[in-house]
Parts: sequence; structure tokens; C-alpha cells
Amino acid sequence: MSGLHLNNVSHAFNSGNPVLNGVSVFVAPGELVCLLGPSGCGKTTLLRVAAGLERLQVGQVTIGERVVAEGRHGKHIPTEKRGIGLMFQDYALFPHLNVLENVTFGLPENAADRRQWALSALSRMGLADYAASYPHILSGGQQQRVALLRALAPEPRVLLLDEPFSGLDVTRRVDIRDVFGQHAQPFRLRPQSACGYRQGFGKSAHGRSPDQRPRLARSRLRLDR
Repeated sequence: MSGLHLNNVSHAFNSGNPVLNGVSVFVAPGELVCLLGPSGCGKTTLLRVAAGLERLQVGQVTIGERVVAEGRHGKHIPTEKRGIGLMFQDYALFPHLNVLENVTFGLPENAADRRQWALSALSRMGLADYAASYPHILSGGQQQRVALLRALAPEPRVLLLDEPFSGLDVTRRVDIRDVFGQHAQPFRLRPQSACGYRQGFGKSAHGRSPDQRPRLARSRLRLDR
């Protein structure tokens, strides 16, 4: 079965209370899936389990035809060997590397074509003038775009994004969502790749504001506590 498949995943931390309880998700090749739910319902934990940052306790995770984690037998393929791209909620850029070096961090030394892609992608994201700059001089929105490009650069089979547009103002959020949607295929060059992302939303008595709706996603999965 191609794509990303999480089957009957359960996870608990030291308190013993389950954060995830029997969650099953299938993301088909080329599909965008958005995880919705209130704070603390397990959205980030589910992404961390899929990425291999949390060792699977119960269930199974499959990427493409390969089982990368299985709770019953203790199987755990390391994150760097899963073929995934991951964008953290806090960006996690390397402060000692400039923008171009951050974007190309996960690339092999001989990947000249991907380095050229990185320069082109920075231009498309409006960051060409900052290629030699360091993260501390960038705005939050600029750092977020750099983190997104770093996740895309190695041509991952699965792309996991944790609140990819939350640090942007309303106008920039719409602009970057449009750019990401328009350039998803140039960024993600493998046509059989699967893409899942978590999109957070504002909490208020009247629900989400219009600019925070996950417009890129074709499918939406809601998690509850």
C-alpha cells in the first residue's frame, strides 16, 4: 500500500493517560490531509510518531510499502531513514548556518541540482536577498518560510508540517499558502509522494477565523481529547 498509513496508533506519556487512542489515518500518494482539533488532543504527537521522533508504543506506521514502526515487535526505523520532511512548529533553524545552508542542510554534498533548486525556491518565496543572512535577522514569517523549504529540499516521500502558517500575519499567510499551493509540484518532485500536515486554528467561542481555515487540504481529520 503506497502513501502514509498509521494503523491503530496509541501513545501515552509518563502520566499514563493516553494522548492517542487507536488512531488510524491513511494519506494517499499526493494527498494533503489536515489534522484538526483542540489544543492537547494529540495532533503534534501523531506527527511525531509518524516521523519517528516518538517511539511507537501500539500500532503500526507504514510509508510506501515499508513498515517503519511497529509497537508489538518494537520495530523502529530512525527518522533520518524514513524519507520524510518535517517542519517543526518552532521552526528549529540552525543559528550558526545562513539561510541557504539551512535549506540545504539535509542534502548530500553532490546534490548540485537540489542546491540550484534551493536558490530558485528562495526566490519564489521572496527570500533571495537573504540567502547569505542568518536566522536571527529574519522575521518570524521569514524563518517559517525557510523551515518549510528545508523540509521540502530533500524531496521527501512524506511531508509533515506542524502549524506551517501560524506565525504569519493574515496577508502573508494567504500569500504563502497560495505560493505553496501553486508550487507544490515543483517543490515535491516525486509524483508518488504523500503529504500530510497539521494546521492549527484559533480558539474562540465562535470557532475559527476565515483566514485560518486549511484551504490547501483535500481531506481533514479531526482529533478530540
